Amino acid sequence: MSIFQFKYFSIKQEVAAVKVGTDAMLLGAFVAVQDTFDCLEIGTGTGVIALMLAQQNSGLHVVSLEIDKETAEEAEYNVFNSPYSSQIQVQHIDFLVYHSQKSFDVIVSNPPYFENGLLPEDPKLKTAKHIDSKVVQLWFDKIEQLLSSDGYCWLILPFNSLNEWVSMATNSNLFLNTEIRLFAKPNVIKRVIVCFSKVKKEFSSQDFLIRNEDGDFSASYIERTMEFHNRLPIR
Repeated sequence: MSIFQFKYFSIKQEVAAVKVGTDAMLLGAFVAVQDTFDCLEIGTGTGVIALMLAQQNSGLHVVSLEIDKETAEEAEYNVFNSPYSSQIQVQHIDFLVYHSQKSFDVIVSNPPYFENGLLPEDPKLKTAKHIDSKVVQLWFDKIEQLLSSDGYCWLILPFNSLNEWVSMATNSNLFLNTEIRLFAKPNVIKRVIVCFSKVKKEFSSQDFLIRNEDGDFSASYIERTMEFHNRLPIR
């Protein structure tokens, strides 16, 4: 059984196409949920991000959506066997057909984004890692509908397609207010964490180094993730 052990919960990841990695680890560590109550997660996968957010705020309730049935069942298993099971509700459903009577303070996703890459043969991996730009636009339209007036949407994206994603968000009246550029090593930007809101706010930007030149995890990375696990971060 493939298990990734955190300080307060464990992640079984035999079924999910995308395993626990630095993308999910950093998104879960950077999203601000201290003063929020209702969170929607799009594409929960193993459930790791939802569990990290619940760990940070005992008053947070997370609705985690997952389009793949087996993956949703694995996420439910991980949630059920954690201390945060009362805070997280996993639903097997496509985000685009999801409906809610309430709005959300935070919407978060580690979305599929390899639009221009070669499609894998595994249909589960294809769904988890690839998304069409037309679908992205529909996502942003839906996010704008479900996000509260003073809420925030957090995503982790490939840096080389950031402008396209920001343009589509703007088309849906969502405005970029935070950008955290993630350097895989000095001078090499691979990912960026972004935060959107329905109201224009003062823009802030920062750089974050994941690995030093020698390949070891940076002190900043270790410090940012140390509340979640008590061993060296995953490679």
